[in-house]
Amino acid sequence: MIVQRRSDLDGDGEEQSIDQTVYTRMYQIPTNATLADASLEVADTLPEDATAVIVASKIEQARRKGGGLGMCKIARVTAIALRMK
Repeated sequence: MIVQRRSDLDGDGEEQSIDQTVYTRMYQIPTNATLADASLEVADTLPEDATAVIVASKIEQARRKGGGLGMCKIARVTAIALRMK
């Protein structure tokens, strides 16, 4: 399934500390898809970083990209990648 990262939405970003990176990602998913369909459930990994394990995810609504009319389905995902020393 194709998921599109929406870095233009508030909340998309990352925070780094000495031993981990916490990612908050926003992905647009098809309107009929679930988190499981998009592989964005807890314990899955981020599509762009297999070392970051998802610890929380939920579905929200947002405006379509480019200011289009209507709303789209967004998966808000929090993932953690530990840094090995």
